[in-house]
Amino acid sequence: MVAETTALAKVFENLLGPTAKYLGEEIAEFAKKRIENVRNIFLNAQGKLADCINSPGAVPPRILAGILTDGSYREDKVAYEYFGRVLASSRTEVPKDDRGATFVSLISRLSSYQLRLHYVIYRVFLDLYGGSNAAITESGSQYRLMTFIPESTLLSAMHFSEREELPDTIFAHALFGLNREELIRVEWAFGSPETLHTIGRQITGYTGAERGLIVSASPHGVELFLHAMGAGTLPINIFFHKSVSFPPIQGVLVQPGSQSLRHVPQASK
Repeated sequence: MVAETTALAKVFENLLGPTAKYLGEEIAEFAKKRIENVRNIFLNAQGKLADCINSPGAVPPRILAGILTDGSYREDKVAYEYFGRVLASSRTEVPKDDRGATFVSLISRLSSYQLRLHYVIYRVFLDLYGGSNAAITESGSQYRLMTFIPESTLLSAMHFSEREELPDTIFAHALFGLNREELIRVEWAFGSPETLHTIGRQITGYTGAERGLIVSASPHGVELFLHAMGAGTLPINIFFHKSVSFPPIQGVLVQPGSQSLRHVPQASK
């Protein structure tokens, strides 16, 4: 029996790699790692709430359940921020207000790549259009928010390691996922200048000479970003209002260089 257990443990180690730490010999170690992840999320929420944490209110159980279930397995910085700030946004005096549960579930469905790319894209939107008072619920505004993000900006912000090969494959995975969840507008294009001239021109008339991404904001994408910034109770049309600002996530550098394509006339059909 001991030999079989040892052999099984070796299978876990070989198959899972470092993830095998969740299935160590001691269940206490398993719990300890998950508790550490949850602790990071709760500290993030505490930092966002500041003194407001002493005011009346509670987090609905469904939101807590989602964070304990999936958040306890997430170890990346952006996931800590998103879960933590949704948790902070969800503290309420209205017991039935469990809107945050939708976004905890959504964050749980997104891979680390998809989550980080969502942040990067909406940080670019905010840097370009913050203070413009654009109303994201108007379809015309969504078109006018069409933006080109250079590949160099994306690569820097995604912070790939040397072991993460084929970034185009990762970007495709992330973008198809964001599109599936309606976190970006359905009209988007990524790749070489030739690809963007072929596909992007149909969207905006793009004629640039850089590799990159053409993309626009969606209401659902803005709503997730607001929750991820701890401002989930705000109406989504306030996202680009001059009266609000959102601090960046530390450690995720989004370089300048993106450009608005909203002044490019729509290609004729």
